[in-house]
Amino acid sequence: MSDIKVESLTCRYGRSVAVDNIDLAVREGEFLSLLGPSGCGKTTTLRCIAGLESPAAGRISIGGQLMAEVEQGFVVPPNKRALGMVFQSYALWPHMSVFANVAYPLKMRSTPRDQIPTKVRKALQLVGMAELEQRGTSELSGGQQQRVALARALVAEPSVLLLDEPLSNLDSSLRTHMRRELRRIHREIRTTCVYVTHDQLEAATLSDRIVVMRSGRIQQIGTPPEIFSTPANQWVAEFVGYDNFIPATVTNREGNLLIVQPRNWPMTVAARAPAQCPPAGAGVTLAIRSSALALNRSGVEGRSLQARVVDSMFVGDLTEFVLDAHGSRLIARAPERAPTADGATVSVHLPLDQIVVLPAPQ
Repeated sequence: MSDIKVESLTCRYGRSVAVDNIDLAVREGEFLSLLGPSGCGKTTTLRCIAGLESPAAGRISIGGQLMAEVEQGFVVPPNKRALGMVFQSYALWPHMSVFANVAYPLKMRSTPRDQIPTKVRKALQLVGMAELEQRGTSELSGGQQQRVALARALVAEPSVLLLDEPLSNLDSSLRTHMRRELRRIHREIRTTCVYVTHDQLEAATLSDRIVVMRSGRIQQIGTPPEIFSTPANQWVAEFVGYDNFIPATVTNREGNLLIVQPRNWPMTVAARAPAQCPPAGAGVTLAIRSSALALNRSGVEGRSLQARVVDSMFVGDLTEFVLDAHGSRLIARAPERAPTADGATVSVHLPLDQIVVLPAPQ
């Protein structure tokens, strides 16, 4: 078994609380991402699982085996947890060859000498580095170094693989390639993976589930479609790319649709009713992505309203419009090639299936 269970975990640095009493369960064979901005506690959580940080409170178990129980003063050291870890900095030995770097964990675990070459070459084959085993690590590109670090973490066949922002030092095209490679590798080995990232695209493309963190606390846990389509609150919505937030009041419910009245708008809007449906009269916030707003479009499901162009900017394959819709500021990204003149009136289509109803900010 290689599931992970974290209970009431708290970690402090002096008076600062980095992780604040969180509970988390990672299923066996799952790829789970800890997603959030810098300082949210995601790396500290990972390091507590690895045994590289000392929690102030809580309990951690891996595969049903207790790894840390703070109240009892029980801690299993990192080298006894049967984990593999890939660091942001790669942490390769510069004076060693690719082969020697990958073989190092096996030597530290007293693996029989005659088994090491087979295991190392199997790991290098998995990450596509078999042809470069005798090359020095200083001669490798960033992407190749990342592959070596991954092979080194996998060579001892760990029950759990921990990855701390492993792609953040790569350029955009190489990150895209390595995301595909990580996805392929996980599908082949099915090792339980916990992956730390601040990149929403990485989390969405790699993960079975995502844990969104803020200020040491968990904001939401769900599959990528759940996180990106039904964010739990406005902070999560902003973090995963929603950029239009409109205050509104619930008027009534019609089947699975919620009818709301946006502030100062001359019409009501229908949206999918959330699981916890607010009553009539409740204040809510409507969240809509700028990419979901279509301009001067008709004949599709939803509602349209008139808005005035405040600003427009060409951004490559799209034009970004800043709009004033009856006092509400809206951002729309549309395929129009030329910016529309400031002050022009446009029709903004509101897509029924892409409006998210969120609790009003407290």
